[in-house]
Amino acid sequence: GEFLMFGMYFTYLIYQITGWNCYALIPAVAIISALVAYVSFKLAVYPALKRNKDATIIATVGLGFLLQNLIVILFGSSPLNIPSELSTKAFQIGEYSILLPRFIAFVGALVLVVILHFMLTRTNFGRAMRATSENLEVAQMLGIQAKNIYVYAWMIGIVLTSIGGVMLTPIYTLTPTVGTAFKTACMMAVVLGGLGDIRGSFICGIGLGIMESIVATVSTANLGLLGIYVTYIVVFFFFPRGIFGKKERVS
Repeated sequence: GEFLMFGMYFTYLIYQITGWNCYALIPAVAIISALVAYVSFKLAVYPALKRNKDATIIATVGLGFLLQNLIVILFGSSPLNIPSELSTKAFQIGEYSILLPRFIAFVGALVLVVILHFMLTRTNFGRAMRATSENLEVAQMLGIQAKNIYVYAWMIGIVLTSIGGVMLTPIYTLTPTVGTAFKTACMMAVVLGGLGDIRGSFICGIGLGIMESIVATVSTANLGLLGIYVTYIVVFFFFPRGIFGKKERVS
């Protein structure tokens, strides 16, 4: 969530310098976020990985608070916006009106999911990542450099998250805590989809978004997140491993 917020503020900073459209800033934000990801992994995540999983959780939570407060120091806590001609543009599909920035964000997310899924399932690097995730000891016995896999996985995740932040800048106001709501919803989508299943996470993410919209429409916008929580509890009760989750293989 904090790296998504960081991507939005990176976009704001580069926009102030160049004045370019936010979508044209995606390559620059991707490069900067990759560098930040590498540094944060070396300084915070990797030392914790050498200890235990609990240390990793504590390190990443602390990193999130650090990023939030760093943004407050650099940009202040007042809400910010990036002016865009596309912010208010929409198109009609039958009786429904869809804002263009939301449609672009959806298409962009779909493209990134397809690319990521292809990389994980059709490349040797992706197979090495899945092998390391499934069984670290066996992967190392097969010659996979687990340390490098951890670095690349961390960097890829943060770069994709930052790109998502760029695509959300025409839609949302920038605040140091803007990533908090997304963090909760994304975690639920990943768990419901089944840990490690990209397609499941994407499908469940869409489903949770639809449920949030339905609840917000029939009641109030403030209760939209309630729809996500209720859906999560009900589905997780019947599918403890997630809808598309698989049993762990033991050898």
